[in-house]
Amino acid sequence: MAEDVQTINERRRAEKERRETFLATLSPSMTSKQKNSLTPATPSAYQHQDDGVKELRIIVKTDVSGTTEAVVGAISGIGNKEARVAVVQSGVGDVTDSDIKMASAVNGMILGFNVSLPRSMEMLASQSGVPVHIDTVIYRLIDEIRTRVAALLPPTIEHRVLGEAKVQELFNISLRGGKSLSVAGCRIINGTMEKNKTIRVVRNGEIIARGPCSGLKHHRDEVNEVRKGMECGLTMEDFTDFKAGDLIQSFSTIEVPRTL
Repeated sequence: MAEDVQTINERRRAEKERRETFLATLSPSMTSKQKNSLTPATPSAYQHQDDGVKELRIIVKTDVSGTTEAVVGAISGIGNKEARVAVVQSGVGDVTDSDIKMASAVNGMILGFNVSLPRSMEMLASQSGVPVHIDTVIYRLIDEIRTRVAALLPPTIEHRVLGEAKVQELFNISLRGGKSLSVAGCRIINGTMEKNKTIRVVRNGEIIARGPCSGLKHHRDEVNEVRKGMECGLTMEDFTDFKAGDLIQSFSTIEVPRTL
């Protein structure tokens, strides 16, 4: 019996600490009544400030209580270690001004299943910057939340090679003032090389330099582009230490959205 009482007290104490932590993350503009009416559905809703995980905070509104439980259960597990769902309140009935004010205060959204969004509430949500998504099919609600959580994830950075050149020999060109310019005599072995595009120098499998292609020459002509099979003289901004056998790659950097 003593162990049962102790367990109950520990559970109550943990619940109190979680709720106090959660309330501390809410906007100061919320009234005590609004804060106390929020009923977090999962412990993850309390962890936003501590673990650095991005959250999609949601207020769920459905037509009946049984559906509320189904929707909350379906969306609560969406996410990963970087982004997740936090259902901060759920209830039955059409979307009200109170729902919109709460969603605005917690920087969240409203998700509705088989409920109405009166025109006046739609205007209030728009003015408050609160996203509202309502549907009558649960799997479409799930897809919407999955898309929104995925949008919180940092994109994957990819480098796509546009062209490759092999350094065959080096040239030094005399400039005014007694200076010289090191030029890499290259053959384009893949794709194209363009002036001002970002390039990198690869030596023995390691990238040793990266920067803009500052100049291209084909025979004696300054050109903006050279293609596969052509020979050229190439210079790179802030790098002159080319060696025969170096691989020079022109590439673009793109951000690829992630999915869940």
